[in-house]
Amino acid sequence: MPQFSKTHFAFALFLLTSFVWRPLNAGAATPVIERAKLATALVELPDEEGFGSAFCITPEGIFVTNQHVVEGVAVGGKVKLVLNAGERNQRIVDATVLRVNEQDDLALLRADSRVPFTALSLGDTANLTETQPVAAIGFPFGADLALEEGQYPNAAVNIGRITALRKVQGELHELQIDAAINPGNSGGPLINERGQVIGVVYAGIRDAQAVNFAISVGLLNKMLKAPVIVFQPPAKLPTNKHQESEFSIKLLPILNAPTPFSVSLTLSAGKGDNRTFLAQNQGNNQYLARAALLPAGLAQSNLISFAVSVRQGAETVAESKGVIELNVAAPTAGGTGWLGGAAAPGANAGGANAPKPEDSNQLVLQGTQAIDDLRVSAFTFPTNEIVSNMLWSGDGKKLFLLNKSGMLRRIAVPEFKEEKTLNLAQTCSALALSQLGLVVGLPQIHQVWLIDANTFAVLKRIPAAGVDSLASAPALTTAYATNKEMLTIIDLAEGKAAAQLSPRAASRLTAGPLKKSPDATPLFNFRLPAVTPDGKYFFCVGDESYHDVFGSLHRFRINQNTLIYEEVGPTIGKNPQRIEVSDDSSYVSMPSGGGNTDRGYTTHVYAVGDLTKPVVSLESGAYPRALGFDRIGGRIYAQDFGNQLIVFTPTGLREKSYKVANGQDAETNQFLASPLGHRVLVSTGAQLLWVELPGAGESRRPVTAVATPPTASLPKPNAAPNFGGGFGGPPKFGGATNPGVAGTTPNSPFGGRTTPAPAAAAVPIAAGALEIEIQIEGKVTLNFQDDMFWIENQSGKAPETVTVNGKAWPVEWDGKTSKKIAALNPPIPHSDRLRMKLKSDVAAGSAFLFLVPRAPNHFSAKAGLDRERGNGTGLYKLSLSWDAIP
Repeated sequence: MPQFSKTHFAFALFLLTSFVWRPLNAGAATPVIERAKLATALVELPDEEGFGSAFCITPEGIFVTNQHVVEGVAVGGKVKLVLNAGERNQRIVDATVLRVNEQDDLALLRADSRVPFTALSLGDTANLTETQPVAAIGFPFGADLALEEGQYPNAAVNIGRITALRKVQGELHELQIDAAINPGNSGGPLINERGQVIGVVYAGIRDAQAVNFAISVGLLNKMLKAPVIVFQPPAKLPTNKHQESEFSIKLLPILNAPTPFSVSLTLSAGKGDNRTFLAQNQGNNQYLARAALLPAGLAQSNLISFAVSVRQGAETVAESKGVIELNVAAPTAGGTGWLGGAAAPGANAGGANAPKPEDSNQLVLQGTQAIDDLRVSAFTFPTNEIVSNMLWSGDGKKLFLLNKSGMLRRIAVPEFKEEKTLNLAQTCSALALSQLGLVVGLPQIHQVWLIDANTFAVLKRIPAAGVDSLASAPALTTAYATNKEMLTIIDLAEGKAAAQLSPRAASRLTAGPLKKSPDATPLFNFRLPAVTPDGKYFFCVGDESYHDVFGSLHRFRINQNTLIYEEVGPTIGKNPQRIEVSDDSSYVSMPSGGGNTDRGYTTHVYAVGDLTKPVVSLESGAYPRALGFDRIGGRIYAQDFGNQLIVFTPTGLREKSYKVANGQDAETNQFLASPLGHRVLVSTGAQLLWVELPGAGESRRPVTAVATPPTASLPKPNAAPNFGGGFGGPPKFGGATNPGVAGTTPNSPFGGRTTPAPAAAAVPIAAGALEIEIQIEGKVTLNFQDDMFWIENQSGKAPETVTVNGKAWPVEWDGKTSKKIAALNPPIPHSDRLRMKLKSDVAAGSAFLFLVPRAPNHFSAKAGLDRERGNGTGLYKLSLSWDAIP
């Protein structure tokens, strides 16, 4: 069966099937529906890799669909449109992907055929109301509903009503509708009783009660106002790059523009350089801008950032941004030198403008403190901006650290003497170690740098789109750079990209049947990349969006400059933070802020070659964001919101918990165990600590100061794991895995049976209630935890008044959330027998409540009020009550 196109949610795309269509004039319904069916096409991706729906908006053949329907097909690429599907006059035409808008999940296609098409008119959002009848046209399950093999089904008509108008700061973004949804309908039109398009149906929530969504026609109209921008740098590079060059800009309007465009070009060759030039109209939508590549005073630059802005009056209707890569080698006689010229990508990596390494001889550890049976030392230089990719050299005698601001350090261990530094003077996102040297990601200039680990000389600068994260291994001469939804495989020896893969393309790289867990999350992106040290496997998490909650581990086998897709595990990532691999390439784990199961904060450890069943599971406590393997010491390191270090045995038995840091940003974000064992680097948001455990013996550092264990601070509200719902949209449930029973692995230090931590004894529950009134604009999420209460609002607007149990509460607002409002009386009970209820007078929209497990028998509550300013008052009144489960 062909794969269906990606959704914005992880759980499927489901479209309208079950509501009553009551047009104002029943006799007029047939021609309205028939015209909509004629204008709606089935979208078929190349090689039948996916299906969706689209609809025509101009007689010349401009079609609208969702971005996720054509994901994996580049702008300019081809798809097929099946019109009048299932009828005798069915026809199939090729169409070109004209434009994609990832933010609004919209795409435009242009049919290649010149035969006139049936087009739908676009409505507006001014008179839309809840309960208004609507119809969606599309192709559920793509071609799979055809009655004969190799044929196509007729378009389906799904009917229902608008149930909510979902706005952002007063602007309508989505229509919520009450009907079932099925894969394949995505991109179809949502029409009103007059046959006008009022939305593009795109998504829904599995297992919800008819909660489905269409993109507002207002966002579509905004996209259609924007012309396509075709930007052309100079065909020839002048010898003197400070001389004026010509830049050609062509606009391709989708619809006739009521007022003329004005076009400007902005160039930037480095920090502080931001030059804007007005382009001259040459007629026929052609524009010409004249500008120097480099400003006066700047001798050289490898990259020129550009931005083309198109305005109509005071409104910016289109923008195009990118990077022009200059070849820094001397121009040839012909004057060429743009990307694609003769010089290699890594040319002049160590030229005059390369950063220079500096020798150092500084000790970087402060005095050692005794905390319980640990010896803890803090680093002397600022460590709050360290990239969470700390590295050991192959012999374990050198430590490599990289700051986000670009400071690279090499430190000799156990002396902890800084030997070399290199200031890259660029924002850095990631650090990895390859066979050829250190690999650094520089996202703002779209490059990966290869750096000699001994001399710190810059060996190569390799173009790579994005570089949010990267991974490599000491056994590899390749690196893997990822941006939001693209993976670039970089050949470090050649100094160039060997391949670039979309999730759809990577999903096809199988050498046989894909091993897949029943509740696996599809490969939507390549987040948190990790490579086994032996260079055999590449891992990533493929969650449903870059900032969303649920995801699975995906494993690829590395085969030179290609990947082979082998396995996708169960959905275990609830706000995953890292993928951790043991130094012997045997075990992999994905610690996640919300835990790996639906039964509390459990972190699973899997054998690298089998993601179906964990080898051992750790019950660490709330917000398990990091994990470290100490193979020599025979321990696993973890943490929770109050303990920066928790020590587990190889069988999952919790030995001891430690509070080794205090104050704000004290949560651990990475462990790096020493190759010598019984020692570990603990990186928190504010400190980097060297921790020596009892097994380190007499080699432990002498104590120079004595400290008592600091008191852990409660987690910040905005540090809580994202469980969906609230101001971002309705709650997204499902996707949790059943933990199962840990198995055994012969001759493995992590092969024992899990011994979970004992559950806390049940606590008697005293019934209680909170009466709350909030005057606020926008959708609101309320959080209740212990004796704390705080408010979140996506609009960023602070509440005007807050009253709890009749008492006015002063609110200190911080961005989109309030700071902690403490001393709720009575507090939220801690018990697995807790039952909570929510009552609200919300006149429009909906309210929901669910419990979030923080530890055994320890919960917090989250209430969401999904409503815009209701009845012109913006006043929420609700009652939260609790008692014991009978």
